[in-house]
Amino acid sequence: MKPLHGGAFTGRVSSPAKFGVLTISDRASAGIYEDASGPEIVDFFHEAIKSPWNAVYRVIPDEYDLIREELMRLADEEDCCLIVTTGGTGPSARDVTPEATESVCDRMMPGYGEQMRMLSLKIVPTAVLSRQTAGLRGDTLILNLPGKPKAIREIIDEVFVSIPACISIMKDDVYIETHEDVVRSFRPGSKKNSQEEQPSIMESTLCLTAITPLPLNLTECTEWCNDASCGAISTFIGTTRDTFEGKKVIKLEYEAYVPMAQKVLQDICSTARARWNGIGKMCIWHRTGTVPVKEASVIIAVSSKHRKDSLECCSWAIDELKATVPIWKKECYENGETWKENAESRARMQEIE
Repeated sequence: MKPLHGGAFTGRVSSPAKFGVLTISDRASAGIYEDASGPEIVDFFHEAIKSPWNAVYRVIPDEYDLIREELMRLADEEDCCLIVTTGGTGPSARDVTPEATESVCDRMMPGYGEQMRMLSLKIVPTAVLSRQTAGLRGDTLILNLPGKPKAIREIIDEVFVSIPACISIMKDDVYIETHEDVVRSFRPGSKKNSQEEQPSIMESTLCLTAITPLPLNLTECTEWCNDASCGAISTFIGTTRDTFEGKKVIKLEYEAYVPMAQKVLQDICSTARARWNGIGKMCIWHRTGTVPVKEASVIIAVSSKHRKDSLECCSWAIDELKATVPIWKKECYENGETWKENAESRARMQEIE
């Protein structure tokens, strides 16, 4: 089976999608034959999904209670945005996957079952015997697929068209991008698809800077900075705190002159490399728009051969960012709001004067 991870950074700041792949088969779980259905689903993910993803794969018997337990574990503990089951959807007494799925779901999504049967009926008349269904447990979509690898690929390419949109509705920080020659995903028009909501990304071999209205993701920053030649990754995360000088802060709002801000961020990366020869990759992401309390407005990640260089570089870089990058902050309180000047920027202006 191919690796349980894939995709690559696409220029959009997003958490990697996490999938559950659950094969339900008495014989495969007992080792009578090797499971081919789960690997078929993983193969599809590799072919169809362009953005970063990882998967959790299990093979279990057709036992109602065990299926329930595993679905709940994948949704609640593993925090999968999508769980795809294969097997156990026919009319035999041991086929209990739909019943187990319905029992753990808060709401059902019958349209997926209807679509799958419609697709399969074009190929084989016995598709009417399939009881595949889909439902939502919290913010996790659970989808039942057929048990045969050939039947899986006959329908998953079509069914997956709407799944990225469904997941984005439930999980704001997950945005699945597909290879359009395999799956041309459809997303209804929304504010998140408008031009002003698109992130600005500048990427080179050793530097990645982003200015984005979307939530920032530390894992993606550190994964991008990870370098085999380096032994350390240091990070700085700036978050919104709930008080300032005795006033209750409810949120921060950021505006940026994006073209100039990107140029200055790239200059910071270049200057850092000249000052610390031991650093490897550097990532600076800044959020614009509304940033609620406890959420990150800026992330800096730096890899280096030894920790001293990356630690010093992170500290220097955030001071330099606040002093020079044209990004402005408004603090919003319970009883008013005010635009704030960074102390670092004020000090830099005094130096110039």
